[in-house]
Amino acid sequence: MDITSFQDYFTLKQGSRSPFSPMLLFFRHRSVSDPVIGPFEESTLETLRRKFSGNIWVLPHLYDLPDFCEEFREIRDNGEPIVAFSWLPVRAAFARLRQRTGVTKLTCFDLAEIHNSAVSLESLSFPDSNDAEIFVEIRRSEKSLHKRWYPIIDEQVCQNCLECVNFCLFGVYTIQENQTPLVEQPDQCRDGCPACSRVCPAGAILFPEYDDPVISGRQKRTEIVEPATKDELDRLIDQVEGKR
Repeated sequence: MDITSFQDYFTLKQGSRSPFSPMLLFFRHRSVSDPVIGPFEESTLETLRRKFSGNIWVLPHLYDLPDFCEEFREIRDNGEPIVAFSWLPVRAAFARLRQRTGVTKLTCFDLAEIHNSAVSLESLSFPDSNDAEIFVEIRRSEKSLHKRWYPIIDEQVCQNCLECVNFCLFGVYTIQENQTPLVEQPDQCRDGCPACSRVCPAGAILFPEYDDPVISGRQKRTEIVEPATKDELDRLIDQVEGKR
């Protein structure tokens, strides 16, 4: 079941005798020392600490974490539900976490939207957190990661046409036994190139740091469109090559 808001999951938990105690994941921006980003993150964490009735784990940037890292394994072993704040668009964060951890009861929030005031953090409701004084542990994982660039497949949208597999020149994709595409070699992707997203007729391939909001996942395609032509893709690849 896909959970897109705290309120959705709280509705499911009504009548349950077990306490609602999800783990909250807070994936930091790369620029943690930035004079604007750094204080914003610490202020957001303090607000979450006051409002949230579960433990908080502060992690490096979600997009840069290695695919088979110990953090993803621990998230998987912790169980559900999971609440995640990251600097990725919600669709991309949801797909990334679900694919790497197997968690399905997952709520994602985009810190960029909160930072830009598109979403109000104060408006979020955290039931039971004000009933008693609750100690909330904030655990921090600090590690230096290199900046990555790779596609994320939104499996809820993918139609398994395999256009991405057939198009990619860099060996990023493979075909699984169930005939669905898999990003097998993400770091083979050409930095800054979103061409496979252009050929996807369903808009299922996301590059969360690309400036086009449809390709990044911040906006969803409203209809199936024809993929880009070969000439258009050639021009796009030439532009990417020119930036290297």
